[in-house]
Amino acid sequence: MPATDLKCHNPDTRLPRKEFQHEDVIHDVQFNWYGDMLATSSSDHKVKIWRNAGDGSWSVVTEINAHYSPVWRVSWAHPDYGAILATCSMDHRATIWRMVNEDHANWVSKELTDSTSPVTDVKFAPRTWSDLMMPGRADDLRLATSSEEKVRLYTMQLNSELNETYCYCTPENIIDYSSEAGAMLSCLSWNISNRFSGLVLAAGIVGGKQGSRIDLYSFSENQTSDRIPKKWSRLVSIPLKSKLHHLCFRPNNGAKDNVLAVATEQELVVFKISSEMEI
Repeated sequence: MPATDLKCHNPDTRLPRKEFQHEDVIHDVQFNWYGDMLATSSSDHKVKIWRNAGDGSWSVVTEINAHYSPVWRVSWAHPDYGAILATCSMDHRATIWRMVNEDHANWVSKELTDSTSPVTDVKFAPRTWSDLMMPGRADDLRLATSSEEKVRLYTMQLNSELNETYCYCTPENIIDYSSEAGAMLSCLSWNISNRFSGLVLAAGIVGGKQGSRIDLYSFSENQTSDRIPKKWSRLVSIPLKSKLHHLCFRPNNGAKDNVLAVATEQELVVFKISSEMEI
């Protein structure tokens, strides 16, 4: 369909321009699982939470002074965990936010401050059947973060207020690019598929001797007796012709193929990936 043929189904449902605007550039916008709430993040250091009234109109239900620097990304957790949001920023922090009452105005937070460089992306791991079936795993929440040099996988056991949350990231849960001069992690995307073994994470890298590329990692859901996940395993590396901006796996809806969409400076590339890692 040509771009000129694209139309808004109902222009009256658009968010009001004056109300929607942050005080600076908006970097990310994400719907929650049900599509009735969305979060926006901005260089004004704020996150706004929006709620659909059910009649097509949207309104801000809370505004969070989330960080001390531009907020790059937001990510919603699966609703089984409640209304939980992750944010990341140039201030070297990733932060978990949880709504604690029904009016959406009160959110408590927990900071993850292991990074020594700006945190460029945050992505909650998808909910899987093994989470529900494995004893002791149903309440574990996993979050991947990317700083300029490392991907970290945090495992969290949450309480309602986040003040006694058990959170850990062991050396086995870290992917380290610090030995690769000039390389910087820029974006992440999870995928679940029966064509792969366990969870797969796509990590986007810019710079370095190899230029922009995508590394695919597997994450085994088998765990040791102390509940610490096994080490990451790199499956394949995909070189790109121009600078990477963003990437996203297609949601898993039982389709046969695994599809990864990649936006670069010059083009949109869609990769079809087989279980044998053939691109």
